[in-house]
Amino acid sequence: MTELERQINHSLRALDRAHLLGRISRDEYRARRRRLLASLANDSHVVTARIAINKAGAASAKTIPIRAAPASQEQDAALSKMFSADQPAARKYLIAFAIGIIACAVLLYWWLHAG
Repeated sequence: MTELERQINHSLRALDRAHLLGRISRDEYRARRRRLLASLANDSHVVTARIAINKAGAASAKTIPIRAAPASQEQDAALSKMFSADQPAARKYLIAFAIGIIACAVLLYWWLHAG
């Protein structure tokens, strides 16, 4: 990430906070955000939006290189925690807990109506 991108990200975060706190209106927020993002525009040919391709022009469409963002170790760790193999074990504990709650409710019902 370049220094310009860092500065713009910092400005975007400050703009988000100001909007969330109600210091600026939605229209002003959007206009200022557009100006900040427009300052990133350069001739690097990085695609930041989808490009529609019609069926007739699909065969003659040019291939546009898209730069992939490198994944950090923190992102990899977060993703592995979110989609880990331990989820079935957690689901088993949740099911056992739910069955226990249901069993307690049935016993309580029986105890209250038996006496």
